[in-house]
Amino acid sequence: MTQVLVVGYGKIGIIKSSIWQSLGAEVYVYDINKATNAAILRDGYRVFRKDDFQSYDSIIDISTPAGQHFNGLRWALDSIEHAPKAILIEKPLASSVTEIAQFIELLNNFNAYDISKRIFVNETYYSSTALEYLRRQITLVNSKFRVNIELSKNRLIDNDNGRFFDLELGAVGIEVPHMIAILQVLGVRLETLKSGSTTILGSSNRIDNQGFVYRLRNKDVSIDLASYLGDFRKTNDSLTTNYGVVRRLQVVVGSATYTLEFDPAEGVPRYHSRLTIQHADHEPEVLIMVDDHLKKHMDLFLRNEVKNIPPLLGISSALLTASLLVSIKKDSTTEIVSGYTEHTIAPQEVLIK
Repeated sequence: MTQVLVVGYGKIGIIKSSIWQSLGAEVYVYDINKATNAAILRDGYRVFRKDDFQSYDSIIDISTPAGQHFNGLRWALDSIEHAPKAILIEKPLASSVTEIAQFIELLNNFNAYDISKRIFVNETYYSSTALEYLRRQITLVNSKFRVNIELSKNRLIDNDNGRFFDLELGAVGIEVPHMIAILQVLGVRLETLKSGSTTILGSSNRIDNQGFVYRLRNKDVSIDLASYLGDFRKTNDSLTTNYGVVRRLQVVVGSATYTLEFDPAEGVPRYHSRLTIQHADHEPEVLIMVDDHLKKHMDLFLRNEVKNIPPLLGISSALLTASLLVSIKKDSTTEIVSGYTEHTIAPQEVLIK
C-alpha cells in the first residue's frame, strides 16, 4: 500500500486526505499546529511520526497555504529518509520572487537524488475529462478564436474559517494558475500573446475581497480571464453581488460556440461537467460528462511511474507559471474607484510557454 504524507491539515489538506484514503493509500498527516492531531486521528488518519513512515514508493502532498509551500517542502525533505515517488505541491508553486529563487536554489543544490524529476504541481484541470473532450472537438492552432474563462466564488466565509488567501499575489494567485492550465490543454500558445489590460478590483476595507479581469490579445486571438473571490462581480461594466459558483469556459471559433461549465455546475450532479455546443442555425447540443478531475489527478500519481506524468505538471512549467503571476502583480498600479481598489497593469509580454 502506498503511503501518502499530507503536509498541512487545513481545508485543502482535509479534502486531499479523504481522497487519498478513498483511492486506497495509507494516509499520514503532519500539521505544524499540534492541536490538529486529535482531529487527524478522529478522521481516520495517522499522525506523522518519522519512525512509522517507511517512505518507500511514497507520495508527499504539500497542502499548506500559499507562501508556505517552500517551507513545507523543506521540512518534508528533512523529515523523510528515502526518496519519495513524487512530491505534489498546491498551486501556485511560489507566490514571490524570493520563493521562486528558493526553489531554483534547491533544485541546483539538493544532492540526495534528482529532485527535479519528483516535484509536481497539484493542477487538476490538466486531468479534466470534459476539457480533453473539448480539445478534441476544436482546432485553435492557426485559427481565429475568442476565449472567455471565469472561475469565481465568494470565498469570504471560507477565509474567515481558515481557508487561505494568497497575501502576496491576491486574487491573481488563486485562479489564474487554473486558467493557464485550461489554455494549455486547449493548445493555446501563450508565448505568442501580449497582455492588453488587467484590472484587479479590491474592497477598500477587506484585503481578501478581490476580483480581476486579465486580457490577452494578438491580431487573431482574444482571451479574457476573470475571477471574483469576494462579495462582488463585474458584469457589463457594473458591479453586482457575487452569488454561487462560476466555473465557465467559453470558446468561439468559426461559427461555433462551445461553453463548458465545470463542476460544480448548476443543475448538474456533482463531479460532472456540462458542455454546450452551439452552431449557427442549429439547436444546441448538450453533453453531461463525469469529470472528477481532482480525484483523477491524484489517482494519476498512485497508478503511474513519474516518467509517465505529463510535463506540464512538472516543476519547470510550475516555475514559469509562478513567474507570470508575480510579473502580473508586480506591474500593477492602484487607485480607489467607487469604494473599491482598482489596479491597472500596463501591457506586457507574456513570459510563459
